[in-house]
Formats: sequence, structure tokens, C-alpha cells
Amino acid sequence: LEVPPPHVLLPVSGLAGEFAASLYATIRHADALGADMIAITTPPARGDTAAETAIWLAVRDRLDRATRPW
Repeated sequence: LEVPPPHVLLPVSGLAGEFAASLYATIRHADALGADMIAITTPPARGDTAAETAIWLAVRDRLDRATRPW
């Protein structure tokens, strides 16, 4: 996927554990670039295992809390 400047696409893994581990680094990188807005595709609500589902739900919860107005 290509995005026009000044936008930047920062890929994040589709695997639950890798996504969770890299999400914050990716957001920090976008913030360091001076982003006015960061758009993230909503991660899935379920994984192939109970452990993956728990990770996806935790990530979704964190993103939901981060996007609420103060």
C-alpha cells in the first residue's frame, strides 16, 4: 500500500503478539515524525487461540482508551 506525502505508512505485524510488541514503537515513531494524526486499522477481536484473542482484546482496549477525548 502506498500513501502520498506527507503521509507515512508504518506497517505493523498481523500476528497478535508481534502487533502488540511493535504497536507502541510504531506510534512513538509516528509521533517523532511530528504526525498531527495517527490512523490505525482496528485489530481483530479474535485470534486462533484463547491467548491470541486475549492479546487482541487487550490491544483493542488500549487503543479504545487512547482515542477517547480527555
